[in-house]
Amino acid sequence: MAVYSPDKARIPFPVHAGLLLIIGLGVGLYGWIFDLNFARHPVPSLAPIYPWSMVLLAGLGLCLIFLGNYRATGSRWRWRTAQTLGALLGSTAVFFLAENALCRDATWVDRLLFPEKVVLIVHDSTGRPSPEACATFLIFAVAALLFRPNGERAGAFTMASILGWFFPILALSGFLTGSAGLSGMDTAFSGMSLPVAALCMVLGSGFVALSPRGGLGYVFEPDRFAGTMVRRLLPAAAVGPVLLGSVVYYVIIRGNWNGRLAVALLVLLTIVLIVLVLLIGDLVQRQQEAERAAAAVREQLLEKLRASHARIEALQRSMLTVCAWTKTVWDGERWIPVEEFLTEHLDIPVSHGISEEAFRYQVKKMEAAEASPTKA
Repeated sequence: MAVYSPDKARIPFPVHAGLLLIIGLGVGLYGWIFDLNFARHPVPSLAPIYPWSMVLLAGLGLCLIFLGNYRATGSRWRWRTAQTLGALLGSTAVFFLAENALCRDATWVDRLLFPEKVVLIVHDSTGRPSPEACATFLIFAVAALLFRPNGERAGAFTMASILGWFFPILALSGFLTGSAGLSGMDTAFSGMSLPVAALCMVLGSGFVALSPRGGLGYVFEPDRFAGTMVRRLLPAAAVGPVLLGSVVYYVIIRGNWNGRLAVALLVLLTIVLIVLVLLIGDLVQRQQEAERAAAAVREQLLEKLRASHARIEALQRSMLTVCAWTKTVWDGERWIPVEEFLTEHLDIPVSHGISEEAFRYQVKKMEAAEASPTKA
């Protein structure tokens, strides 16, 4: 089992990644509040980052800072704070996912961070985070909840951190393959803007760096379930985006469903599958660790048994030496002569004695036996 011990050499990257997210998103949120043009459309070809996405990304960056500081100092209150913050951010992401699935118009929650009328500013008339962005935030929040001080769920934490890259990589691949140059990046089919995808990649790198032994190196260890699962899923990762894109295209273009509802349902299905993979991986890894622990206990018991057997053999040799010197055997109550022990306890008749009296008795008996045929 991996153990999270204080390690100051590994702390800069997660903490600096969190600080970078907080500072950059703070500047973006300031621009959203006090500037109606520049921050909301900084480059004509790039979609803006909505305020709630900024808040969720900044909160996850704060989780990185607390967890990174915990790795350096071992202070458990930082870990508990990150857990509480992760639960709050995960609940917020679930709320926005439900809004994307059930609501079409902007609600008071969507307009909470900027009081202007959303329809006049944001083209999609809501301003809330997209389902893909909410799913990514939820996965990273689950990763923060899976982090344990004793490394108990290290494999599940690392897998959740890596799976958090799924939608950002899908979005970036769609940007690179679906647009000529930078002209089409504001109409990405994935539903996640390029700045959000890039920031989520930075966020995922910070979470992976929190894993024991350098993150990805821990996952790809040959004796761990996470490494085996990643190697087996690599071919599926190449085919998965194509299949998912085909399903989304069929549902939205060919079907009669509302586009946002279809995307939200597909994202929820993807989250369910990711959670199932994490749970199955965690259960299998726990079973393997239990089997390894049981094997170690068996080896320890066998070593103790071998040592006890060796001591018993040495004691037996010592007792035989003592019996040979004293010509007596302990029968459980008293020390008796060897002849008596052999005759009474083992039913072995003794034909000669060890003492002088027994020897003379045996000689007389033999002489009498020889004299009897002569007289006859």
